[in-house]
Order: sequence, then structure tokens, then C-alpha cells
Amino acid sequence: MKKKLLIGAGAIIVLGVGFFIYQNSQPKETETAKSVNLYEVEKQTPLHLKGQVQAKLTQSVLLSTDKGPVKTIHYNLGDHVVKDAVLVTYEWGEKIKAERDSIIATLNPDAKNDPSKPLMVLKSIENEIRGTVTEYDKEKLSKDMDVTIDYVNQNKSVPGKITEIAEINTVPEANSASASTSSTSIVNYDFTAQPNENIPLGYSVEILIPRNEIHLPTKSVQEKDGKFYAYLVKDNKAEQKEVTVKEAEGFYILESGVDEGIKIIKNVKGITKGTEVAVQ
Repeated sequence: MKKKLLIGAGAIIVLGVGFFIYQNSQPKETETAKSVNLYEVEKQTPLHLKGQVQAKLTQSVLLSTDKGPVKTIHYNLGDHVVKDAVLVTYEWGEKIKAERDSIIATLNPDAKNDPSKPLMVLKSIENEIRGTVTEYDKEKLSKDMDVTIDYVNQNKSVPGKITEIAEINTVPEANSASASTSSTSIVNYDFTAQPNENIPLGYSVEILIPRNEIHLPTKSVQEKDGKFYAYLVKDNKAEQKEVTVKEAEGFYILESGVDEGIKIIKNVKGITKGTEVAVQ
């Protein structure tokens, strides 16, 4: 009887040890799943460029002594005038007219005695935005590109278009931090933009240049045998997606393979097709 009990106890111990070994030999998801973070595929945020609203055209009114003395100046500083409005009348009947709808921007009555100086300067009602763009960002602009124009002094935006980009650079802007010790400088190019509605002259604005490129971090793309792959997560496993990319400095430019808004594994080091993953 005692012998049977010992045999039975031994069998239980063997079964218990076997079950323990079996349980510990099975893969556990919490221990084998690779922790990963995700990266959302999205277009680059718009490029912000500073600009100022200026008159599209100006008219300087210079007096001519051979027409006689001035009889009447018909408008005051800040007045709005319409095209062909009489601005000045000479004693002998000659008149000077406005070339377009304008605002009297400057008025200098003393110019009646000094014809080398303008009596008045008119700025057109129609305005445009003038700004500069660096050599690094110039290629991101194109003529007739749709842009958004933000008022700096209030929460308001209007649409507009790029109308001109200078091909000749303006005076380089020296790097103030190193100007005294280095010849390094940033080359700027003038550009103009036309808002779809008039903005008050002199206003400071920001021109938002859309950037339709999608950039992927280099660590989010895996290269194998000349092909490139990104990885999505599906049912807690890495799903491989072939992508077409163009190499840039420090990142890839996505051309096709995954859609905007999709989330991919941020760091694909050690990831292969079917790898168990746990999203952090």
C-alpha cells in the first residue's frame, strides 16, 4: 500500500513538473511583442513667409513752372480719388488728373515753390503684398500658386495667389551672429502676392505656402534588395507595405505606397513582416 502511494505521488510530481515546463515553453505575447510607436503620414505644414501690403501702383504729381502758378489743390491728405478726378488746377487753366482710383498718400504744399519735389503721391486702391523668400525656400514658390494670407494683427485670413517671383536676388542678408567674422550670408528673392480682396495698405501679413510633399523619417523606412518598405500594424502584427520614396537630406519624400492619414511604425529597426508588436 505504501509502495502504491509513493508511486502515485511520484507520478503527480512528474506531471506537475512536465506541465510547468510546458507552460513556460509557450510564447507569451507580453514578453515577445516588440514595443513600437506610430508615425502619422501627413503633408508638411505650410511655409510661413512675412510680407507687407503695398500699393500696386503709385502716381507722383510734379508741378511744371511753364504752366503757371497753382490756383487750386482739390484734395487733402488721405482723401480717396477716382480715376480722372482733377487733382490740381493751374492759374492758366491747365489741370492734373488722377491716373486711377487712388488715395492721397503724401501732400507737400511747399512743393509749389520747388518743382523738383512731388506735390503729392497717390497710391492705388488696388494693392499687393511684397515679401522676400530665401534661396532655400524659393523653389517652393511658383507663379499663380494658391496661397492663404493671414492678417498679423487679427484673426482673419483671405485667399490669394503668387503673382511674381524675382529671378535676380536682392541684397544678401548677412547673418548677424557671425557677420563680423564670416562672409556667410543668406540670399533673398523678392516676390509678390495678390490677395482676393483688398487689405489695408501697410498691414503686415503672413503668406502661407502649401507644401504638398509627404516626408517620412529615415528610420520609418526599411530598404531591402533595392526596394523600400514601411510597416503598418494589423492585428498586433507588422504588415509590410512597399513604398516609392525619393531620398532627401535627412528624410524620404513619399511618392506612393501609403495614403495620407495612415499610421506606420516609427522605427522599423528589427521589424520584419509578421513581427508581433505592441503599440505604445
